[in-house]
Amino acid sequence: MTRLLRDVKRWCEARREINSIKRKGPMSIQTMTCRDVVATLDDYIANRAPTARRRRVDVHLSECDKCSAYLRSYAATISAAKSAFSEDRTAERHELPDDLARSILRNRARH
Repeated sequence: MTRLLRDVKRWCEARREINSIKRKGPMSIQTMTCRDVVATLDDYIANRAPTARRRRVDVHLSECDKCSAYLRSYAATISAAKSAFSEDRTAERHELPDDLARSILRNRARH
């Protein structure tokens, strides 16, 4: 299953969960705060979070634009870091210009 299909499936499950919560009342599941979601993101993205916790995160993300934006930024950062250190990029390494190296060393010595 592609990542997009998995994300769509999770979103649909979260919407069903939200509708179920609305029918049952707000105390039907323990809600997560933004801080709880941020603390869980590593396991969430790595798909290590238990199903119940993933659903709670999905519910929160479907209702919180700030956490959704944070998740996208977090995932993009991880992807960029992996890309930066992948073996494919070793051929793209460039020499550091001498004037830049001198400037860095000069500034480093001041601090």
